[in-house]
Amino acid sequence: MDHSSINPAGVLVFKTNINTITDLANVSPLLDADKAVSNWHIDLDHCDKLLRVTTGCLCPADIIELVNRRGYLCIELI
Repeated sequence: MDHSSINPAGVLVFKTNINTITDLANVSPLLDADKAVSNWHIDLDHCDKLLRVTTGCLCPADIIELVNRRGYLCIELI
Protein backbone atom coordinates (compact mmCIF):
# COMPACT_ATOMS: atom_id res chain seq x y z
CA MET A 1 0.00 0.00 0.00
CA ASP A 2 1.23 3.50 -0.78
CA HIS A 3 1.34 5.20 2.63
CA SER A 4 1.98 8.62 1.05
CA SER A 5 -1.60 8.73 -0.21
CA ILE A 6 -2.85 8.18 3.34
CA ASN A 7 -0.40 10.50 5.04
CA PRO A 8 1.16 12.93 2.56
CA ALA A 9 2.93 14.93 5.29
CA GLY A 10 4.77 11.81 6.48
CA VAL A 11 3.69 12.28 10.10
CA LEU A 12 2.88 9.12 12.03
CA VAL A 13 1.18 9.32 15.44
CA PHE A 14 1.31 6.69 18.17
CA LYS A 15 0.02 6.11 21.68
CA THR A 16 2.82 5.05 24.04
CA ASN A 17 3.48 4.30 27.67
CA ILE A 18 6.57 6.52 27.74
CA ASN A 19 5.76 8.43 30.95
CA THR A 20 8.92 10.00 32.31
CA ILE A 21 12.04 11.85 31.26
CA THR A 22 13.97 8.63 32.00
CA ASP A 23 11.70 6.70 29.63
CA LEU A 24 12.23 9.39 27.03
CA ALA A 25 16.00 9.13 27.45
CA ASN A 26 15.74 5.36 26.86
CA VAL A 27 14.06 5.67 23.45
CA SER A 28 15.75 8.86 22.24
CA PRO A 29 18.97 7.22 21.00
CA LEU A 30 17.05 4.79 18.77
CA LEU A 31 14.86 7.47 17.20
CA ASP A 32 17.76 9.92 16.85
CA ALA A 33 19.99 7.30 15.19
CA ASP A 34 17.47 6.30 12.52
CA LYS A 35 18.32 8.36 9.43
CA ALA A 36 14.81 7.80 8.04
CA VAL A 37 13.32 9.73 11.00
CA SER A 38 13.57 13.41 10.18
CA ASN A 39 11.81 14.63 13.33
CA TRP A 40 10.05 13.19 16.35
CA HIS A 41 8.41 14.36 19.59
CA ILE A 42 6.74 12.71 22.58
CA ASP A 43 4.07 14.71 24.40
CA LEU A 44 4.47 13.55 27.99
CA ASP A 45 1.58 15.82 29.08
CA HIS A 46 -0.97 14.16 26.79
CA CYS A 47 -2.97 11.31 28.36
CA ASP A 48 -1.85 8.97 25.54
CA LYS A 49 1.81 10.07 25.71
CA LEU A 50 1.69 10.78 21.98
CA LEU A 51 4.71 10.06 19.82
CA ARG A 52 4.76 11.97 16.53
CA VAL A 53 7.31 10.89 13.94
CA THR A 54 8.05 12.60 10.65
CA THR A 55 9.46 10.19 8.08
CA GLY A 56 9.42 9.86 4.35
CA CYS A 57 9.91 6.13 4.13
CA LEU A 58 9.24 4.27 7.38
CA CYS A 59 5.92 2.55 7.97
CA PRO A 60 4.16 2.44 11.36
CA ALA A 61 5.43 -1.09 12.02
CA ASP A 62 9.02 0.18 11.75
CA ILE A 63 8.45 2.82 14.44
CA ILE A 64 6.58 0.37 16.66
CA GLU A 65 9.49 -2.07 16.43
CA LEU A 66 11.99 0.67 17.37
CA VAL A 67 10.03 1.67 20.48
CA ASN A 68 9.29 -1.95 21.42
CA ARG A 69 13.05 -2.66 21.44
CA ARG A 70 13.23 -0.69 24.67
CA GLY A 71 10.21 -2.45 26.15
CA TYR A 72 7.65 0.31 25.63
CA LEU A 73 4.13 0.10 24.27
CA CYS A 74 3.59 1.81 20.91
CA ILE A 75 0.24 1.71 19.10
CA GLU A 76 -0.48 3.57 15.87
CA LEU A 77 -3.34 6.06 16.04
CA ILE A 78 -5.23 6.46 12.79
